Amino acid sequence: MSFSSSTAHLQDGNLIWYTDSGPVKDPSTYTSVVLIHGHAFNGQSRDIDVFEPLHEFAAKHRLRLFAINRRHFAGSSAYSDAELDDLRNGEPAFVDRLTVLLGHLVEYFIRKYDLPKPNAERTAGGVMVLGWSLGCATAMTFLSNGKLFNAEQYELLRGYVRKLVLYDPGLVAFGFEGPAGSKPYAMHGNSLEEYYEKFKLNVGLYFDHPIDWDGDSAKLKSEPSSEISTTASWSSELWEKIYQPQSAADSDWPLVIGPIQKVLRQVTERALFDQACIAENFPDLDVFHIVCWKSPAFAPLTYHRMKSLYAEKGASGNLTRSISFRVVKDVNHFWHWEMPQDFLQCLADASQGK
Repeated sequence: MSFSSSTAHLQDGNLIWYTDSGPVKDPSTYTSVVLIHGHAFNGQSRDIDVFEPLHEFAAKHRLRLFAINRRHFAGSSAYSDAELDDLRNGEPAFVDRLTVLLGHLVEYFIRKYDLPKPNAERTAGGVMVLGWSLGCATAMTFLSNGKLFNAEQYELLRGYVRKLVLYDPGLVAFGFEGPAGSKPYAMHGNSLEEYYEKFKLNVGLYFDHPIDWDGDSAKLKSEPSSEISTTASWSSELWEKIYQPQSAADSDWPLVIGPIQKVLRQVTERALFDQACIAENFPDLDVFHIVCWKSPAFAPLTYHRMKSLYAEKGASGNLTRSISFRVVKDVNHFWHWEMPQDFLQCLADASQGK
């Protein structure tokens, strides 16, 4: 096993379970990456997590990976009934608590492991925060309200965290509305139980969307290609270790379809496109958006929406946060699982500003 697991005891009393790929031999130049899992897929054992294929090769790319379990997933603190009520009712306080927790967690990693600071060029060292899929909703909160951190903590975080990576997100991570008549995800069931049984296979399928797609949602493929789903061959033992549908039903589903979507849309606007907010909240931190072109339609739809907004805001003369985009043509939503070294090279390139 090329990684270890542990539990972070945070200053607000929360516990966050995580895996650690371990330090790089030359500790002065590696970049640390905090990985935030997506909808239902996570890690809940000492020997595997949904990012497990990456750990073996991380050091080769001068990266150190901390893959966390979000709250309400195995090993991490469950939400209280009051907190779940805030989520279901769309209370901004729920998102504020995500901001605070993520700040505490990054600070914990920095101090516990004495992580290297960014170099002068900000091309190595420091920390990147990566959200995968729905995990991007949590990652984005980091940029939404720096006033929730005390002055000392903010300065520490600003000195270390230099990039936010949005890895194959869906519309709901940002509170974006889908095309008219669409559902939050493409392939629903008639009940949550049925939905999660379908979701665990469908999200790993491949779709042959047109490479020269013009933004018309009707032209995206709704039927998968003949390529086998990444998750189709997983054993029941593996499913038990990295898929938690009940936790997702409690804490992810309300995030996808509830009134909290309006709050996430506000977070997106503040974090990426509000000049005053950007100036006050990590102004030197930029964003790297990865889209896996053979993922379900939510991925290219989100990429098109984000890129269009970025262009529109820039054309109007507004100062926006710097966002770069990487389209990866022949991979699906589990690129990190199927091709871990290629994925890590992409992260290394992002770290170096390539």
